[in-house]
Amino acid sequence: ILCAHLFEGYVKLGANDNISGSAALIEVARTLNDLIENGLLPRPKRSIRFIWVPEFQGTIPWAIKHKDILSKTLCNINLDMVGLWLSKSQSMYCLHRTTMGNPHYLNDVAENFYHYMGATNKSFVATGMGRPDALKPVVSVTGSRDPFYYSINAHYGASDHEVFNDWGVQVPGVIMITWPDNYYHTSGDRPEICDPTQLHRAIVLAAVSAYTIAEAGEEGAAKIASEVASNAAKRMAIKMKYDLSLLNEATAENFAQLYRSARFNQDAMLKNETATLATVMELAPASAALKELVNTLQAGVKTTWTTNGKSIDAAMKSKASALGVAPIKSIVLTAEEKAASKVYPRSTAKVKEYGYGVLRSVPADVMAKYGFNKRGAVNHGGEIAKLTVGGTNSVLDIKKMLDAQFPNPDSLETITNYLEMLKEAGLVEF
Repeated sequence: ILCAHLFEGYVKLGANDNISGSAALIEVARTLNDLIENGLLPRPKRSIRFIWVPEFQGTIPWAIKHKDILSKTLCNINLDMVGLWLSKSQSMYCLHRTTMGNPHYLNDVAENFYHYMGATNKSFVATGMGRPDALKPVVSVTGSRDPFYYSINAHYGASDHEVFNDWGVQVPGVIMITWPDNYYHTSGDRPEICDPTQLHRAIVLAAVSAYTIAEAGEEGAAKIASEVASNAAKRMAIKMKYDLSLLNEATAENFAQLYRSARFNQDAMLKNETATLATVMELAPASAALKELVNTLQAGVKTTWTTNGKSIDAAMKSKASALGVAPIKSIVLTAEEKAASKVYPRSTAKVKEYGYGVLRSVPADVMAKYGFNKRGAVNHGGEIAKLTVGGTNSVLDIKKMLDAQFPNPDSLETITNYLEMLKEAGLVEF
């Protein structure tokens, strides 16, 4: 499903926010239809659905009404503010990935095409018989000839893809958006701030990402799985690099905690990347060859985790020597952590039966019993809930995955209480 919001509230309507996304969506549909009807692309194996709605106020009722469609939907791409003239606003075309609560190969499919667009829409140094111009320019006659300025970012909500990412819906969704936007929510949001070339590129990226997934069979799924696995190793290395930089600056007082965080972060990354690879199976569920490939790639991710762990251990020993303290022989779990490692919460059927906004179904007296209220005494309740889908994460795993993603994660006690509340409400079982 591709979506774009026509209005915010009942009256707000800007050129970039979000006539650009709404218009781009029409052009995505026209482009794909023409290519298919003229025999230039095979008709995809799956349907591609387009919805234009008021932001949230249209998406939410649509999701509530169409549970039958959502039960068969693989993923969502949300176009929200896609046309800004990037160089004039010192902005980027951002892809915001899903959280660990919605692991999915969509992230890697879209990211691949962002990188491709970036690599083929910039000039090169010409030496001898070099080729200085863009290799495969995507431009508009009336637009800029700028390089493609883009950024791959962590999750960001506050738009229609969050309806799809909801615990009761469980359709992974990403947002493609130009940001920062100096005209955001102002009367300056007029057509002249938009770049026809950026609109053209946004259309291509949305179309090719959607079509790749809609058309993927066993062969396409294998390519996607390989892309996920290669990116997984990179993401795990980036996380390790960050943690090692902190460990290298450690003091005797925080040394043990930083080492512990580094190892736990790799545990979280392993869980997420393994789960992401598993989602590829939905493209060819009967394929034994694909299953074997996914299993092999998951084993490779486990090997990366082992190697990274050894690197972290080596850095820890080096830092311990520099600080004049004893190296840490092993991580010892607290009693609370040991207990949390043995409990695996799993979403019940009631979650999807209720659908969007299921967390609002928890009775007020049940919330109060566990120290919560409608405004919440929890930072990431929705993410805690989503990490129970499938029942493959222990309570301690959930804590590690929150810590790896957010600067203000909830305590293990808060997470445990929150899950107990969901259990009493019949939405989670242990």
